[in-house]
Amino acid sequence: MQSELTTRFYRRIEPHLAVLLVALKFLVVWRAWGRYQGFDAPHWLTVFRATHWFEPLPPTRALIASYHPPLSYLLGRLIYVLIPREVEASQLLSTLSILGRS
Repeated sequence: MQSELTTRFYRRIEPHLAVLLVALKFLVVWRAWGRYQGFDAPHWLTVFRATHWFEPLPPTRALIASYHPPLSYLLGRLIYVLIPREVEASQLLSTLSILGRS
């Protein structure tokens, strides 16, 4: 009986918690919008500037962060078409990735 009540309670509040989680994540992005976040942001942006669709990737040893798989940089390029500012495009990509993982 107690387990059934607990399950019903959690099912009732789960959508509200999900909305709260998304709202809080967007609040964090809004407060940091347009500013570098993290120790590797300048390195990520350097590789981002050198990575383009249908062009050769930068050599692995040429840039400090170019050893990462290029998908994050190329997906960032897709967002960059809509938001032509590098920092904001990377922040939106990061936020969407975190939301997709949640």
